[in-house]
Amino acid sequence: MLKIGLTGSIGMGKSTAAKLFADAGIPVNDSDAVVHDLYAGEAAPLVNAAFPGTMKDGAVDRHEFDRPLAFPHHTCSLPNISRDAGGRRDFVWRGIS
Repeated sequence: MLKIGLTGSIGMGKSTAAKLFADAGIPVNDSDAVVHDLYAGEAAPLVNAAFPGTMKDGAVDRHEFDRPLAFPHHTCSLPNISRDAGGRRDFVWRGIS
């Protein structure tokens, strides 16, 4: 199986390209959906432990967490949290019939 990754900055058309693939029947892993699910579930306590005050009603409060001045080191720690939580679950796939 050939695997292709879509990368780019905000507004570069990644979601549009992924939708075209999905519409053509090609399985697409929506990483944004995976992160949103993790932040709403099993990763929330891990994120809150590393960055106190970022959890509200059992989920990561993205507005609070997105304050870079409050957590200047978050870009170093977050990949480890996401990997640890995400490694214990299935990925979310769109476009699979």
